[in-house]
Amino acid sequence: VKPMLDRLGAKVWDPDKVVVVTDHYVPAYDDESRAIVQIARDWVKSAGVARFHDTEGICHVVVPQQGYLRPGMFAVGGDSHSPTGGAFGAYMFGVGATEMLGVLVTGEIWLKVPHTLRMAWNGRLAPGVSAKDMMLFLC
Repeated sequence: VKPMLDRLGAKVWDPDKVVVVTDHYVPAYDDESRAIVQIARDWVKSAGVARFHDTEGICHVVVPQQGYLRPGMFAVGGDSHSPTGGAFGAYMFGVGATEMLGVLVTGEIWLKVPHTLRMAWNGRLAPGVSAKDMMLFLC
């Protein structure tokens, strides 16, 4: 995202609302990974992003562990596992680099709010049947 920000001459709309985690590139296993991690380290300093977690874990674990994700929050992540934020009562989803650029610059994103469904289950699950089995059946 940094090269796109540079090309546009754009700044982060609110550095206090941005969390950066160097997860998939650490440990840096080649020159390209090392360069990406160094770009991230330099960028957070220049952009004023204080919530930087370098080599501390994977983003969808670090973000809730550090208290950045709480029930009722709306969050956008750059990882396909971002929807796991729902386990914390938040609405979190993943986007690609271009969409993330828009979020970083404007603090906004367009999306269609999904319908809310309420389901009630009665009785007990049969031995060996889990909640995951129920969800897979519904899908």
